[in-house]
Amino acid sequence: MEQLQHICPDMEFILYYGASELNYITYCTGKEWLAREGTVGRPFPTVKIAENDNVIYVTTNYR
Repeated sequence: MEQLQHICPDMEFILYYGASELNYITYCTGKEWLAREGTVGRPFPTVKIAENDNVIYVTTNYR
């Protein structure tokens, strides 16, 4: 990410995370990822995430 931003300084990169069964779950910008490497970002609008007993539950309208 650091190299990409160096090569293309005026470009904003958006990274998204999703499972094949759920598609879009979370997103973050390249700058946010560099500030907290490894983050999966925040949920997309209408995505709900909950954790119970070390199990992550996701509810989404995206397909």
